This record gives sequence, structure tokens and C-alpha cells, in this order.
Amino acid sequence: MSSTRTAEPGSKPRQERFMSSAEFEIGLMANLVSRRCSVLKSAKERELIYWVQSRSHEKGGLEKLSKDLIEKFRDKIATRTMLKVGCHGKKLYSLAEAKEIRADVPFDVYGFYLEDFFADENAGAALLNACTAHTRPLRQSPPKIQSFPTKVLKDECESFAEKELASFLEELCLNPEKKLNAGPWYFPALIESLFDYQAELSAQESQAIVQTELAKIVHDALDYSLHSRGLVLIDGLARTGKSTAAKNWVQTHIGKARFAEVPPGDSDILFFRAIAKALGLSSNLNQKAHELRERIESVLRTGDLLLCLDESQFCFVQSNYRDALPFRVSWVLSMVNAGVPIVLIVTEQFLHALKRNERRSGWQSSQLKGRIADYRKLPDALSDSDLSAVAKIFLPDGDADSIRLLLLNAKASEKYLAGIEFAVLKARYLASKAGREKVLIGDLKRAIAEGVIPSDKLLAQALAKPERPTAGRGRRTFLAAPELVAHAPRNSKPISETEIPQRNLQPIESHA
Repeated sequence: MSSTRTAEPGSKPRQERFMSSAEFEIGLMANLVSRRCSVLKSAKERELIYWVQSRSHEKGGLEKLSKDLIEKFRDKIATRTMLKVGCHGKKLYSLAEAKEIRADVPFDVYGFYLEDFFADENAGAALLNACTAHTRPLRQSPPKIQSFPTKVLKDECESFAEKELASFLEELCLNPEKKLNAGPWYFPALIESLFDYQAELSAQESQAIVQTELAKIVHDALDYSLHSRGLVLIDGLARTGKSTAAKNWVQTHIGKARFAEVPPGDSDILFFRAIAKALGLSSNLNQKAHELRERIESVLRTGDLLLCLDESQFCFVQSNYRDALPFRVSWVLSMVNAGVPIVLIVTEQFLHALKRNERRSGWQSSQLKGRIADYRKLPDALSDSDLSAVAKIFLPDGDADSIRLLLLNAKASEKYLAGIEFAVLKARYLASKAGREKVLIGDLKRAIAEGVIPSDKLLAQALAKPERPTAGRGRRTFLAAPELVAHAPRNSKPISETEIPQRNLQPIESHA
């Protein structure tokens, strides 16, 4: 029998005892949420529940989500009667309205003894505070009153929302008996507000996405997989933005999809842990691979979530064992056969690995090929307008010359899109050292000339060296720094491609 996490009085403290603290609680577990969703007939409602479950795993969890809802929909936090007759300003409820409001509140809720309210707002608030503390004050024959202050009741509804809304959201995602037709008595419009908030955040995230031609192909492939509930293969070169495009799509469809990156190696447990983390499943170091797999399958077999697997070339066996079969690929096929929509994002290594596994183990790829509902080959390069749009995302306050310089750097560097990111990061570092927040074009030129270009050159030279050590390997050699990119005034003509050292300009098609 395993030991408990309760220490004897006076015993020496142990570090692991703190691991049972509530502060370390993860979000809602997907396998439990999937069971709750199994009783919901509406696909829209199931999507909402999975959306809330995903938000529970973000920083702040359900507490953060509940605070955001209260702040955004504060005008809707009141009982049904209060919303109908009005709950703002200095309005005073009549005795009949007050009784109708009290009927909206569950009988066992303290703090709404309306017959004890005084006309004076401060006295009414003090009485409410005492009632909320679960101690009903002694009656002192209050005078008969005919009106009740709005603010006191409104504040009390908001107080209950701050204390109980997170717990209500948790029960909404777990309790199969909970209906999605109404919210709690203090926030009856909660479900409607959740749908509105979900749509608003999705729209905001969609607007922030750079709609390159490549991204449009990736998004359409994901839409098709979700619609057809089939297996889709997206094949493209590295560093062209396909993974970012897929992540963005999943983020705007977080109630319908999850994104995971396949880890390298042949370990089953690492593979399933990556998927479990994406779904929102708890996993510990003592958990067996088959246990984690069963939990994952219980979630995916419901068919409500699309699984997008990046770096899927690692699904094939990477060891040299001759008879090793690609278990990860076989598992993906079993999920596709169960009706789970799956998208595999791969590089050109995927097809090479497929052929290599066939030669070594005798494994037949016909089943995989027969299950691929759609194959999308992405373009090898982005247009200048797309590159400029990506550069604008990394440097939103950059002028036309700065964006043009980043575009040329991306086309010249083997890092391609990553070359834009690294150049901006280096430029921001140089600007911060100069005591500035804004990045100037001089910072970009220096970052490219002193950072990006030498780094690319050194890496290329290191990769070009022979594998066996040479006699002079231990000697240090110094490389001459490349010439700086010529400085261009702000109002000068746009930077030409000749301002980037020509030895670094490589055809786009040769990029890996």
C-alpha cells in the first residue's frame, strides 16, 4: 500500500509533501470532460465545454476565466427579475419587486433576507454582510419599508459571482446532470455570455493571423479534415511557417482541435505524453504507456476533437532495428479508422522515412496510403508580399525600409522566416543596450551584418568541415567580419538587393 502524504506531528518536513497543494492543481482532465460531453447532443455545446476545458489549462485557469467574464459582462450579473426591471443607477425596488427578486434566489442562499432591509443603503449593506457570513442577525423590529436599494442587491450578486463562478464553470464541464440552458441565479445569462466571449476571442485571434498563401492552404486542409473526419497530410519545407499556421488555426478552433508536436525517438511513452499534454490529460512519470494511451483514446474516440500532429516524420521508426515496425503510424491509423480527424504536418523526410521502414522491416505502406484523404504539397517559398506581412508581425512599428531589409535578409538566409525573427530579436537587443524601445533601421543593419550573416557563415563552415579531425584542428582562426550594410537615410530610396552581401544570396529552391 502506498504511503499517504500526511506527515506525523513533529516529523521532519519532506519536499514532496507540498506536491498535493491546491496551487499545483492542473486544469480539467480531458477524459472526464469527454464523458460529460457524451451526454450532450448539441455539437455547439460540446465545443463550448471543450473550449472552457482548454482555458482551464491556461495561466490562471478557471479563476482567470471567471474574472474575465465578470469584468466583461458585469451588467448581466443580477437575478432574472433585476435584469427585467433594471439594476443600475439609484433605482429603488418596490416591495413587490423585492419579493419577486427573492423568489429568484435559492432558498438556502444567505444574504437575501429582504424583509430585514432598511431604506438606508448603508444599513442594508451591513445587514447583508452579516447574513452572508452565515449568521442571521437578531430581529429588532425594523420599521415597515416599501422600497429597497438597487446597489445593495447588485453588489451582492457580484460578490456571489466572484466567489462561486469558477466552481460553477468546473461543475458545468464535469456534471452530466448540469443543463446548458441557464446559468446560476446571480448570472442567468452565463451560457449566452460564454458563447459570445468564445466567438469574440476567436475573431480576435483570426485577425492576428498573417494570411499568407501557404497559411491559406494549411487552414483549408485542416478545415477539410475536420469536415471529412479523415487523415490529411501537409508536406512542406522547414522554416516556411506551416507549423505556425497550423497552431493559429487550432487556437481559433480550440473547442474542436488540439495541436501536438511529435517528439523524436521511438519511445511510446514520450509520444503519448505529448498528445496527453495537448488534450489536457494528467500524466506522471510512473504512468505506463498503455494507461496513457487508453485515456487518450477515450477522449479522441468521441470524435469531437481534431488532432494535429506536427513533425510527424518522427512517427516512423528512427532506430536501426531491422524488424522494428512503425507503431506510432499504426496507432494513428487505428484512430483514423475510429473516425478521428487527424492532420499530419511533415517535411520531405516523411516520405524518405516511409520508404526506409518498408525496406528494413517489410512493413507495407498501402494501409497508410489508402487512409490519406487528402495530400497537400506546400510551396517552397513565400511571395515578397507574404514575407513583408510576416516581417510586419515581428516588427509592427517598422517603416518601409526596415520591412524591405528584413525581406531581403529572409531571402538571403538559410533560416528563411526564422531569419526575420532572429534579426528583429538581435535588433531589439541592440536598441535596449542603447536605451531605446523603438528599433531603428540602423539597429537592423547592425544586427544582420554583425549577427545573422556571420552566424550563418560560421554554421555553414562548421557543417562543411570533414568528419575526421585534422592536424590543425586545435588552432584558432579568426574570420574577417563581413562589411556592414550601407546606411540608408529614412527618406532615401528603398533598399536594393545589392545592399545584402551577394555571397549569402541563395536560390529559394535550395533552402532546406
